[in-house]
Amino acid sequence: MPTKYTKKGQCGWVSDSVPQQFDRNTLACFRAFRVFRGLLFCLAFIHPAYARVDAMQLRLLEPYSQDLRWDNIESMPEWVNGVKPEYADDWEMHRVRLAPTQSVTLVLPAYQSLRLYHPKQTLTGKELAVYLSNGTGLAVKQNLQTSTDGHSLVLSPNASAPMLIHVTRPKPFANDFDVALFVSRKLPIAEIAPYRNLIWSTAHWCLLAQEPFALPELYNQLETRQKQRFAVTGPARLALKNRLHYERATSELIQDYHIRYWLDNHNAQELSFSTSVETSRVVTVNTAIEVVGREEQDYIEIPEGQHTLDLESDRPLYIQLLAQTEDDYLFTHLNNPRLPVEDIRKQGLLPTTELKLTEQSAKQLAKDNSHQAGGMIASKLMREAALKRQDYPEGLTEAEQLRGFRSFYRDLLPSKKATIDAQFMAYFLANTLHAVNRPQSDSLLADQHLTDALKRVSNAYFTRVSGAAINEYHLPPQQTDGQLRLIVDKRDCVPRLLHIEIDAKITKDIWLRCEPDREAEDFTRSLAETALIRLQQEANSVNVTLDSLFSVHSQPASLIPTAVYELPLPKDVKTIKLWQADNTKPVNIALQYRAAKPFLLSEQSYLARLRDNSQSLQNEKLPLQRLLQAESRLYKASVAAYPAIKAPTLANKQTLDGEIAHALSEEQKQNWLEALEHWGKVVNFSEGLTRQQAQLAQANVLTKLGESYLAESLRKYLSLNAESRIAEAAATQLSAQYQAQNDNAALLTIAAAMQIHRPSDAHNRLLLSALAKNNEYRFVLLLGLDLENPPLENLLTAAYQLEWWESYSGLQDKLPTKERRFWQGLKAQKQGDTAAALEAWSVAELKPWHDYLQHGVQLHDALTHISEQNAPALYQQWSQWQQQNPSAKAWQNALWHIKDYAGSDSYYALERDVYGQGVRATVERPVVLNLVGPATLNLQIRPLHPPAKPDSALDGWLNITDNNETSRYPFTNNLPAQGLILAGANNLQLGNVINLVYQVGQGQHEIQLNSPEAPLSINVQEQRPEFALGVLPLLQTDTFAEMGVISIQSLTHTNEKR
Repeated sequence: MPTKYTKKGQCGWVSDSVPQQFDRNTLACFRAFRVFRGLLFCLAFIHPAYARVDAMQLRLLEPYSQDLRWDNIESMPEWVNGVKPEYADDWEMHRVRLAPTQSVTLVLPAYQSLRLYHPKQTLTGKELAVYLSNGTGLAVKQNLQTSTDGHSLVLSPNASAPMLIHVTRPKPFANDFDVALFVSRKLPIAEIAPYRNLIWSTAHWCLLAQEPFALPELYNQLETRQKQRFAVTGPARLALKNRLHYERATSELIQDYHIRYWLDNHNAQELSFSTSVETSRVVTVNTAIEVVGREEQDYIEIPEGQHTLDLESDRPLYIQLLAQTEDDYLFTHLNNPRLPVEDIRKQGLLPTTELKLTEQSAKQLAKDNSHQAGGMIASKLMREAALKRQDYPEGLTEAEQLRGFRSFYRDLLPSKKATIDAQFMAYFLANTLHAVNRPQSDSLLADQHLTDALKRVSNAYFTRVSGAAINEYHLPPQQTDGQLRLIVDKRDCVPRLLHIEIDAKITKDIWLRCEPDREAEDFTRSLAETALIRLQQEANSVNVTLDSLFSVHSQPASLIPTAVYELPLPKDVKTIKLWQADNTKPVNIALQYRAAKPFLLSEQSYLARLRDNSQSLQNEKLPLQRLLQAESRLYKASVAAYPAIKAPTLANKQTLDGEIAHALSEEQKQNWLEALEHWGKVVNFSEGLTRQQAQLAQANVLTKLGESYLAESLRKYLSLNAESRIAEAAATQLSAQYQAQNDNAALLTIAAAMQIHRPSDAHNRLLLSALAKNNEYRFVLLLGLDLENPPLENLLTAAYQLEWWESYSGLQDKLPTKERRFWQGLKAQKQGDTAAALEAWSVAELKPWHDYLQHGVQLHDALTHISEQNAPALYQQWSQWQQQNPSAKAWQNALWHIKDYAGSDSYYALERDVYGQGVRATVERPVVLNLVGPATLNLQIRPLHPPAKPDSALDGWLNITDNNETSRYPFTNNLPAQGLILAGANNLQLGNVINLVYQVGQGQHEIQLNSPEAPLSINVQEQRPEFALGVLPLLQTDTFAEMGVISIQSLTHTNEKR
């Protein structure tokens, strides 16, 4: 049956397919529409839409169908470059004529579709090649759908941002080809029953304006935990518009808050909001610029009659309460909606609105840390539901915000690395095109959010693809469909064709385009780019991601130009392959996949819930509880059952006292074997407390004899099974041992086990210290802020690292006045106020810190005048200065030191719901590190066990070749680790981790790691100062070269291994 088309007035076509014919009047109307469409777009975007899904508007829209128009592309702005469309009389529309290899580039608005149309020929899809890109330089070949009449090909990518489409005539064809190009235009219906009637309160009001477009509006100020009362008349539906007032100490962009409301003092209801700071325009409150959140909105139904409505928030807000105008129409009996508000309310249709129910479920799921990948599953559910209701664009806005708030990109390293070329880490900007005919909307950034915005600067690990070599990637199991991000280094760019294969089922062509299709001003400036521009304005800043200001927040590395593209990633994908189509110049490529974030409250949001003693804090602490449970089980699994000894007869007290006296006497003489023999007799012929005391004494003697493993095992047994006093003594001895050995992982394990097995204030303090030493700063605050008398130094360290400045200030106030100066100076130097830091540290007690900072400032000044002559001396001074930092040391993951490996390993800890990553070393392909010393590394090594021997222990040697000098380190009795799932490793099993601390001498080092007995999965940590000062970045090849033209490789040093 032929498709029918409905003509609407004199402008445009409404259809579900391409019209069979286009008359001149229709095309003239299309051209007239473009004259004022730009103005309509500008007006439409004056007020940003961050409103929640409104069930009433959804129901009001249901009786109407959304008009779908198709605009014939004639010129800019839809046409970008290439062959320009020309009007064809015989077709009565514009078309392009493409010769072989010729192309045309178009821009496709978000969530719109493209049609290729030929009125006289059936299209198969082979006549033209169509590529989709985001404008940065990667274009992926698309498969188009054929219309029912065969004259059209349709592409509907449902992209959340504008995209570029490249249509080209493939080379094998010899003749030209004509095609008409159309872009869809879905016309949303305006708000049918708007919210216009302002409801007043006696509370303080203010004038809030969005400059430079809008006039000021009246808002009420809702202070924290201070109720406001409104008199309302029902039946009515209220819109509660609100903006969060960002307190000065609020350093995080994303914030969560609650509004409670009481209708006639009945049970409180709660509205939950997640927002981000307003970055698209300046907002003033009573003409003064304020940092506020995006405008959020939710809705309250009021029953018939006179009522009081009380509102209370856990954060300071600006609010506006608006009542819905139900019949604000001229000639109401003619223009009333087909399904009026009164009928929707009477029929009880609001609670069952599908998109609204999906939104509620998705947001609840995204905030529930008990679900794996909740953020990813929630964003997928919301997006799928919103795509079904494209007549309501706010649904898609909510879906994109949910995805942005609750997911991130995780690095995917090659499981089979094709070349031996060095891997490197670099920063890049993931740019998006701004909307057609929309005014440029660059992000605005307040100083208090600089650090959080810098964390949004994307980074990735790039590996080289050369010739016909194939990089292969294994994905860990996924809970839902997601996205795969492909990033290509565009330095020294050469156009080329790449191929990507997904699970040997789907192969896509990817075209790398080097010449820009759009100018820089056509891209929206992101918060990350704005933050880098802010740093670039500082004096002496050249390559901003390599200088000292950036290194305060992140690992320094180069910022490079890239081409980026996101591909859909089905959840069952296990293997990805990537290669070049021909033997062109090598290219550096990185892959990442989107993963779910746990739900984490910001500092102010957490403190607000803490003050309210909210039950939702249990959800916040769930990752901490998982960590403690996993570490406790690990500790218990390492404790062997003590063999039951049945003494023939128990010795009497006099005999036991004699043996104890002999044991103590031999200990004083340091006759450890004799002492051990006497303690053994006490153990064998006693029970209860006496026996446990003797066992603890045995452990001490075994330590003296060098039998550390036996002593540790005996103390572990006692810590879990002995009476309280002996167990506590054994645990204390173990904790002291681990701290002396700087074994922070073991310290955390015993601290977690003791806190779960025998909770106490002492164990709380031990756990806080262990968490801090393992860089679990968030957990330190979650645990410590609940305590009445917490260890302030641990909490201040955690608050400093996370920049929880409100907590930092409150904790400082609990210190004696003299002790505050250190923490005041520490914060000042981190925020770039060196003079204030030097002043705070000018007292005698802090002279080491004062001198260290001053020396760093002098060295920074000297490095600005680097030359061939003074470079060696400056390198030495910088290296020494870095080693002299007065603070304690902490381990930090240092994947950037790894340059080559056979492949990568991705593993998942099921109990903790966390992912880990290592790189594979084999005899033929060792793991290669490259770094500048001096440095202290922790090599975390897991031997890989064969599948045929799941319970067998591995013994072997680790070979370390450091600048051609080889050392060997043994490992023994290594067993397979429990609870770790290894992705794509041919059923190999990860062994228990072996930690080896390795000292690297001065200068440039290439270190190779492998074992002849088994393949190894390796991760690397580097020891860094807990409080690294920001006057100089970390000393490495790039940062030293950034100071001038001198590279570290050009310096002559004697490499020495300490």
